[in-house]
Parts: sequence; C-alpha cells; structure tokens
Amino acid sequence: MGLNKDTYDRIMSYLNGDMTSTQKDDFERDCKNDIELNETVNIMKNMTIIYGSEDWYALKNGSDKIKETSLLFNNDDVKQFSNKVRASQERYKSKTLNKTSKVLRYVASIAAIGLLAFFLNYYFNINNTTEDLFSTYYTTQDLPSFTVQNSDINTTAKAELLFKEEKFHEALELFNSINENSSMTNPNIILYSAMCNLELEKYDIALNYLEELEHSNTIDFHKSYWFKSLLYLKQNQNDKAILTLKILSKNKNYFNHDKAIELLKELD
Repeated sequence: MGLNKDTYDRIMSYLNGDMTSTQKDDFERDCKNDIELNETVNIMKNMTIIYGSEDWYALKNGSDKIKETSLLFNNDDVKQFSNKVRASQERYKSKTLNKTSKVLRYVASIAAIGLLAFFLNYYFNINNTTEDLFSTYYTTQDLPSFTVQNSDINTTAKAELLFKEEKFHEALELFNSINENSSMTNPNIILYSAMCNLELEKYDIALNYLEELEHSNTIDFHKSYWFKSLLYLKQNQNDKAILTLKILSKNKNYFNHDKAIELLKELD
C-alpha cells in the first residue's frame, strides 16, 4: 500500500473524527485486512505523543508538510525501514508471547516510532535549510535588465516588468514570442524564459532552457551554471547543485564565481 492522497485523506479523516459511523466501520475493517495500512495509522496516532498536541496540529494542518510527509512515506529508505520493523515483529510472533517478549515488542515499537520521528525531523530540517539557501541566493538582480531610462517601453522591457510583477504566465508568453520571432539566440531571453518556468514550478522546462543556454555559442553561456544550481537547489537536488557549482568555482571569469564558492561551503 503506497500512501497516496486518497489513503492519506482517509487516515486523517479517521484520526480527526470526521468520518460517519459507516465510513469508520469500513475503514477499521480495511485496517484489519491491510497490515501496512494499520501500521501507518498506528504510527500517525503515536505522532501525537512524539510531537505534542500543538506541534502535531500544525503538522496536520500545514499543506506543505502534509505533501512532504506523504512523499516521505513512499521514500525507498522509509519503506526499507518499515519492512525491517515488520520483519522484526513477525519474528516475535513466532515465539511464545511470555512477559519478556511482550516487553521487548513494546520497546521495539517505541524505538521504531522514535526513529521515524527522528527521520521526519531530519528530513524537514534539510528541506528548510535548502529552501532558506535558495531564498538567500536567488535574486532578480542577477537577471539582465531591458529597460532603458527615458526610452519607450519595448516588448522585452514589458516582459521584464511583467516578470518583476510576478505575472509569470504573461511574461513567459511574451518571452516565448520574442524568442520565436528572433533569428538569433538571445541568452537573456532564454534566461528569463527559464526563470519564468522555475517560478511556475515547471522545472523540467526550466532546465531545458538553461541547457540550451549552456550549449549556446554566446558569451553568457556560463550564466546557465549559476541558475542551474539554483534550480537544483529549489528541487532539493543538492548533489546536482554541488556538481554544477564546482564548475563555476573553477573559473574566476564565470558568472557569480565568488557566490558559487560561498554556496558550496554552505552545502558541504
């Protein structure tokens, strides 16, 4: 059983007491027939003990944390951990359930919950650190400007203004139109197109634009490395961000060379 959205919603509805009596009976019957579902429900029940009522309430009601937790339960490392716990429990079942074994099973269960809580806290702290670094190092001041003082606003300048007003859909449409109607590669247009897609959380498309810039024959090709590292950071792909930053750090003439070295130290 993977913890998909429907399953998660049912669990939370059950724990919050939002189910009708019929829904509750159906859910409890499903728990009896599905060992993994039953374990997941028990773990989430025990989170109230681990986090305390206020912290658990915040976790249940924080949409970002809910998504992260759902993904985490589907993570291979967590699945392996869960399988080990379940295997340990099965070994206990094969033995005589005397008082000693009951105590050991109880201790093992508490230890398992404690380890999962540690894993969750570690996971959330890593994500928060990565988000903080992205917010610190990403600035629109690193992007080129098309506006010229005392001149009429042209299409590129208008697209830039839309971007700065966080109207990313409209800005992207203009940048795409400019790019399609141009006979030459404009690295600045490509860069803005990439960052529009990043802001719209279309990360694969953003990466395609940055790789186009990287492999272009323009003098600004190396700007792609900095913005690729930020894109990876945004997606919590720290290993890829580090590899890209190392390319920047090896050439003093590359864009944001000093910042790349600084950010590398933060990520190490």
